[in-house]
Amino acid sequence: MSASHKLGDFTRPALLIGSALVAVAAVAAVSIVASSSSSPPPPAEEPAAPARSLTVAPPPPVEAAAPAPRLVPEAPRPDPDTWPADPEARIRATQRLLGELRLLSEPPSGQSGPVTEAAIREYQRMAGLEETGEVSEALFVSLKEVAAMVFPPPVPAPE
Repeated sequence: MSASHKLGDFTRPALLIGSALVAVAAVAAVSIVASSSSSPPPPAEEPAAPARSLTVAPPPPVEAAAPAPRLVPEAPRPDPDTWPADPEARIRATQRLLGELRLLSEPPSGQSGPVTEAAIREYQRMAGLEETGEVSEALFVSLKEVAAMVFPPPVPAPE
């Protein structure tokens, strides 16, 4: 068998398949064109209602803005590292430190009561101090020192 004879055997089916595909494509194109030309025209649009004119009222006159309220500067916050002068602030500072050490679960109120006194006694017992249950500068200093050991300040990152 020659090479041209083998090629001819494969060429004939390929030509038949190719011709069939061209015929199918032609029929599809004719049907698309026929369907688009034979479709009824879209319904006529109804005439639009006459446009109404709207009257827009002018904006109200702008009145002069009231002067901004003067802000009263906040009272300086007490330094958490110094013994406060005010008795309520002393109790509040002690309660804050007891809370940081998880000995007092209530938020600082500045009022000493049985819960605060019990927390102070517990701390004094653990620290080896005299158990009085009372706020004092010595107690405050001791609480600060222990809190600084338990929760050291963050070390700044090297630059």
